[in-house]
Amino acid sequence: MKCLFSKRIYPVCVFLLTFSFALSQKQGREAIDSMLNDLKKPQSDTDRIKLIYRIGDAYTHIDPAKSLQYAKEGLTQAEKAGWNKGIAAFNISIGNVLSDAGKYDSSILYFKRAYDTDSVIGYKRGIISSLQNIGTAYNNSGNYRVAAKYFFKALPIAEKAGDYYNLSVICGNIAALYGQMDNTDKDLSYSEKALRYAEKTNNNEIKAQANQNLANAYLGKKDTGAAKIYYKTALSLYRKVNNQFGAANVYYALSVIERDIQKSILLGKESQNIWNKISPGHDIAIANLLNLGIAYLNQAWQDTLGITTKKDAGPSLDSARNFLKKGIGLSDQTNNKSNLGEFFKFLSAVNETSGDYKTALKNLKKADQINDSVYSTENRNKIAELEANYEFEKKEAVYKEQEKLSALKLRQLWVYAALALFIAIVFFLYFLNRYRIKQLRLKNAIQQREALQKERELAFQNQLAQSELKAIRAQMNPHFIFNVLNSIESYIMENDAVTASRLLQKFASLCRLTLENSTRQYVNAEREWQALKLYAELEAMRFNHQFSYEFELSAGTNLSELLIPPMMMQPIVENAIHHGLRNSADDNPHFKVTAVRREDVLIFITKDNGAGLAEAQKRNSVPAVKKKSLGLSLLRERISIINQSFGKEMAAFSLESNIVGHGAIAVLKLPVLRNG
Repeated sequence: MKCLFSKRIYPVCVFLLTFSFALSQKQGREAIDSMLNDLKKPQSDTDRIKLIYRIGDAYTHIDPAKSLQYAKEGLTQAEKAGWNKGIAAFNISIGNVLSDAGKYDSSILYFKRAYDTDSVIGYKRGIISSLQNIGTAYNNSGNYRVAAKYFFKALPIAEKAGDYYNLSVICGNIAALYGQMDNTDKDLSYSEKALRYAEKTNNNEIKAQANQNLANAYLGKKDTGAAKIYYKTALSLYRKVNNQFGAANVYYALSVIERDIQKSILLGKESQNIWNKISPGHDIAIANLLNLGIAYLNQAWQDTLGITTKKDAGPSLDSARNFLKKGIGLSDQTNNKSNLGEFFKFLSAVNETSGDYKTALKNLKKADQINDSVYSTENRNKIAELEANYEFEKKEAVYKEQEKLSALKLRQLWVYAALALFIAIVFFLYFLNRYRIKQLRLKNAIQQREALQKERELAFQNQLAQSELKAIRAQMNPHFIFNVLNSIESYIMENDAVTASRLLQKFASLCRLTLENSTRQYVNAEREWQALKLYAELEAMRFNHQFSYEFELSAGTNLSELLIPPMMMQPIVENAIHHGLRNSADDNPHFKVTAVRREDVLIFITKDNGAGLAEAQKRNSVPAVKKKSLGLSLLRERISIINQSFGKEMAAFSLESNIVGHGAIAVLKLPVLRNG
């Protein structure tokens, strides 16, 4: 879709100074009516001024004219009462309303009056707000160099005061300046800072503005997906606080980046409805009219695809013509020449589409004349922008230099402190040298403490190894139990009550063995062997005895008198069943586990006639849960930790293809302790 879109959509930033006495204000007409009734009641001068401020503030985004009226009335009464904080606050309120209306020069005068007043009484937050409001007004009027001056003047004051509200505002304004100068990286960086500061406040309006600034920054990076997310968040927050001005800005931004013509038109109309109520002559309101005109023109072109008569596109062309002419009229009234050439250019396209070639030629010539004039102006503006960019970078460099200077002063203090400490140590050593015997005793005590520390470190390492073993067991046990529970669930779902009951009984026995074994570093090998058999039987029942299994003890192997690390064999048997036998092409899938005692180790040999290692890697038939299993990798980690604790290679594991036939052979070697 063809549309007007500048290098960045810049909302006019309005940041309200909140009185120290201003409570959480209700929003909407109901709250205003309540406050108006309170205004009729007898009150002290101070309370009356506060109430007038709250009423004007509530009208800010509902009826700017009334907001201005109450702000001026409040200013008059604050001046009569000689209340400087009130005078400054009302000056800012008036400046905000004027800035919303695009009257930036007038708004700057009021912001500067507020700054002067707050400077006299030393009100830091007021000073910060006034500085950033002045900078915002200069920014919106196109004077970036002066805007940067005020923003960077306010930034260190806000940082020192820990004022997150104004820090968010200032960083957002600096981001906007960088965006206008096409420095998208710094634009995004300062926008993210602004949002982080905003999240530390309880102010939904400042959060909305920060989200909108970040959306603008992502738009500058051409990431429309991220931009839409932050625009929608900002819109939700603006609606929550009934900020019509902010909502109109966001609707316009969303309409510009929307690719669907119908959706773009709907969003543009939402924006225009609000602008018509609050400020129809605003720069963004006029730009929105241009965008709506172009959208309807595109709709007309889309409607006439494959149609020979142009009258079918009449309604869309009429809408396009109306919006473009309205924009031209408002541009003339407000002396806004920035988009005037575009208005005539697209109005000419409307005339041409409707067959009025004479008027189309006339409007196109006007567009060329205006654009030629704008081009010369743009060249001058570009030079001014480059100068502003240079000044802006200098301001930021000065700010960073101030930060470095503060850090340098801090380092100097540390140097002086270190020097004083060094002198003290010299004197201490001088006197200490006179007591050599005490020094020797002290040295000996230090050596003893170091030896004790090393002993504690060794004990800690041993404890660490044990804790790692416990952590690995804690990871493996849930995975093991999960598979068995899946088996029980499958029979329950198939309404096989007998099998489910048998399976549950065996599962209860297995759970008991597992829970008892999982709390110990070494368990009776006979109980572990029994748990392994139960697991194999449960898995066989789960898969309807699609495979057979066998457990064999070699001659002379008495498991009841041996202790081994628990839960080491189960992942190997699980791997043989799920990755070998379930994918086996053999008519009789089978695995066999053999236990052999050799001196101080117990060897478990698992053979299966399954698919084999190569075939298992090709296939991807493992369920999603088992894909997450870390059984074999955790087994290898445990073997490594066991070997570290013994100080030699006592444990080992290998997995390889069966040379005799198909399938795989897994060999696990574990150190054993005698039971008793």
